[in-house]
Amino acid sequence: MSETDVFTQAHSPEILKKPIPTIEMTAPYPWRRYFARTLDLALYSLPWFMFCQFILRWKGDSSLLFNIIAAYMSWLFVFLIEPILLSKLGTTPGKWIFGLEIRDENGQKLRYDAALSRTFGVFKIGAGFNIPLFNIFTQYESFVACKQNRILEWDEGIRYHLKDKNNWRIAGFLLVCFLMFLLVVLIMLQAQMPKYRGDLTEKQFFANCSDLMHYNNTDFGKILDSKGNWIDPPSNDGNIINLFSQPLPEYSVSLHDGKVSAVKIEVESTKDAVIGGYINHMAIATVSFVGAQDGINFAKMSQRKLIEKLGNGLENCSFDIAGVRITNTVEYSGYNNVSNGYLWSNEGGEQYFHLVFTMEKSNTQSTQK
Repeated sequence: MSETDVFTQAHSPEILKKPIPTIEMTAPYPWRRYFARTLDLALYSLPWFMFCQFILRWKGDSSLLFNIIAAYMSWLFVFLIEPILLSKLGTTPGKWIFGLEIRDENGQKLRYDAALSRTFGVFKIGAGFNIPLFNIFTQYESFVACKQNRILEWDEGIRYHLKDKNNWRIAGFLLVCFLMFLLVVLIMLQAQMPKYRGDLTEKQFFANCSDLMHYNNTDFGKILDSKGNWIDPPSNDGNIINLFSQPLPEYSVSLHDGKVSAVKIEVESTKDAVIGGYINHMAIATVSFVGAQDGINFAKMSQRKLIEKLGNGLENCSFDIAGVRITNTVEYSGYNNVSNGYLWSNEGGEQYFHLVFTMEKSNTQSTQK
């Protein structure tokens, strides 16, 4: 678009009634561009985050390696998504919120190849190939150049349209950030639900248990197979909770028409050792079974509230959730309950511990396996 065209349009009766977008060869708004880019990166990283949660079952951690992988995966989605948005819409979600549009020298939306080239330029020069520490330097250099109204290398041959500088755009940015935070929380809560839902087969129930043990980084020293037997894991993956020094409970299920109608966890021991931690088994089994029932979602299947009902797992209790009767029966002698959820054996005496935890659907006749 030539300067004459801009002048003519700006003085037409229709345009005089509307705010006139500012057309610039550069966009000397470093903070707007920085927060627009930050928001875009967060949005582009959502598919990777969901893939980690639901497919890889990888919650991630704060390690440097994980952060580097997550950052590069976010940029992978930048290359997949951003050139399409720029070529089709002329803007991105972050730029749209801050009123920025990108055009070529003729005032047209960028071709896909030009948009891809621009994105690569941002990654190469602006983000320094996302190399840790080095990218801080390159971003600072780009910030200074932008503030001084210099044309950034990836902006050569590009024009910017700034719609306005209304303060509501900042409020919109904060609102979107808040909504994204809620979305991330919802994704994480949903990821804690069992993999298989509805009426479960025996194999599906134990697959749910194994999946939740892995997702919650719970290591009992052994893993459950498809029949509920404890077997040695293929490798030690460095999980953080290790409870294999105590007897492992026996898992069994009852079937009705080939579907699990009841679950029982039982452990009996006369060992002179610390006993406890079975609340972890109860919580995982309950979420795997009750959480799979129709009409149950993460809002109704709160693990925190479940554990509150179960207590420390060493007390008798009985309650109903979603048409499932849950009962825990514990008896022991020769132990002192001196620590929350753990029993310590008395010196010089005989020890006995017996726990039976059951979950049973209402109105079902079943056969135990």
